[in-house]
Amino acid sequence: MITFSFDELEQAILEKLREAGYSDLTRRAYHQDFTLMKRIASDHGLANYCSEVAELFVEGSPYINPKNSDKTKSMKAKERKRLVKFIDSYIENGALDLSKANHYAEYPILSPEFQHVFLSFQEVMKNRGLRPGTTGKYSRFVWNFISFLEMKGITTIADINHGDVTKFVAFICSSGLKPTALGGIMPGLKLFLESAEGLSQYLAEIPKHLPKGRRIIDIYNDSEYQQTCDCINTSDTISLRDKAISMIAIDAGVRSIDITQMKLEDIDWEHDIISIIQSKTGKRINIPLTPDIGNRIVDYLMYERPDVKSEYVFLTSYAPYKVIDGHSPVRKVLKNVMDEAGIDGNGRSYGTRITRHSYASRLLRNDVPVQTISEALGHRDPNTSMVYITTDNENLSKCTLKMPKVVKRCQLA
Repeated sequence: MITFSFDELEQAILEKLREAGYSDLTRRAYHQDFTLMKRIASDHGLANYCSEVAELFVEGSPYINPKNSDKTKSMKAKERKRLVKFIDSYIENGALDLSKANHYAEYPILSPEFQHVFLSFQEVMKNRGLRPGTTGKYSRFVWNFISFLEMKGITTIADINHGDVTKFVAFICSSGLKPTALGGIMPGLKLFLESAEGLSQYLAEIPKHLPKGRRIIDIYNDSEYQQTCDCINTSDTISLRDKAISMIAIDAGVRSIDITQMKLEDIDWEHDIISIIQSKTGKRINIPLTPDIGNRIVDYLMYERPDVKSEYVFLTSYAPYKVIDGHSPVRKVLKNVMDEAGIDGNGRSYGTRITRHSYASRLLRNDVPVQTISEALGHRDPNTSMVYITTDNENLSKCTLKMPKVVKRCQLA
């Protein structure tokens, strides 16, 4: 096998680039790339150019300047790939492959059904006369969606479940893309779902308004949730009233104002629900009366609640007994419970805000669709619940897809 030294390749490549009319500035950039290639080869004990050197050079991670912007890193990565293309074509036939990179290369899809659906989608875009730039970014985005499904073991349209589109949106919302970029490519996913048979039912999972940024949402994780429940169920020092209040907050995500304003008539023991009208939204919601919540309320009503005439469930602990007023008492209750449960605050706030966030996040981790979560929380706008999707770090961490980069390209004549 013929081997080529780096100096030999550099001299030949730069000369042919000069003959092809490439500028001195461009050739100097490739000269710097050759210098980096030699360094990488030397660090790995390789004397001549080979496929291993090419792979290490294209990857280049340990040698990338961390201070470079993402745009610069992307441009340098393309430059390294193009130089390897020059070298390989020169070694093969003595000439350089100067053809433009194909921005719309083949997209590897494993599922035969998804392959067919994807090709049909590209045909739909072609028939609609979409510009090459739009077609390219839509194709890339939809391919990422299909790859996301395949990563979850989904290989047919029939295998897709409600909530899978939402989880994909969760992933892209946490990927760092700017809202303007997401707004430019989300119509591609919508068009794909509209045009593919059997997928239009998932259009409702595309939010009307994307989160404008990733907010830091405080939550209790599953272990902390279980630890708190165990404490509520076994503690001898927490009052029965505080146990009931805490269980409603952490197990149903109810706001403090709605807990304190809860009335005896709101509890439907026969149908196992608590039906309330939210103070904030004026919207009626039905809270499941789970055994944990129901037992804690019964204990309080039977053994601790003052024997006074009041329509409200929870009353103050001291006379004159009356309805609990404001958010602070509930916040204090939850703080005391979390402290006794040994939950580390870690700078997190106490109160029903974090228990509400935790409840929503827990539903999401159990594959409950965002639409259902929104209904459980009583949001006016279902899109409000989109903020919780980025709390699902465990599932998001399993996603290793490379999200599409939205770049402006000139329309081909």
